[in-house]
Amino acid sequence: MLGPFVKNKSFTLLDTRCRTTLSGVLSALYDIPPTLCCDDPLIRKCDEFVKLIIRAGYPGNHLVEYFTWMRYLPAAISPWKRRANKIFEEYSALWMKLFREVEKKLVCLASHLLSFLETSLCLCNRMKGMRHQAW
Repeated sequence: MLGPFVKNKSFTLLDTRCRTTLSGVLSALYDIPPTLCCDDPLIRKCDEFVKLIIRAGYPGNHLVEYFTWMRYLPAAISPWKRRANKIFEEYSALWMKLFREVEKKLVCLASHLLSFLETSLCLCNRMKGMRHQAW
């Protein structure tokens, strides 16, 4: 059971805890089976997202916080805005993919234990849009 963790020394105990937590959250939210693999691409992508959000939320990390007029610059002349839009589209596609997979499971399976998102889909109306629910 500890084979993958012992063989790959590049993962620290903190990394292992974070990946285990992410695996549990993904299992609860999207009904994805928990994984023991440290190299799971979905876990790695979610870990990158968490690090990105932490870095973006750090106060004073971006000039646009001080020069608020910069947010009105078009993406053609502001590389930070192009990068942010690219990241937003990338992660929106990931969350929509996971959302669609849950939707497909919900249609196919009528009687089984529901994940958090499946329950949310059953109980919520779609007034806010699917992208909003996926995020």
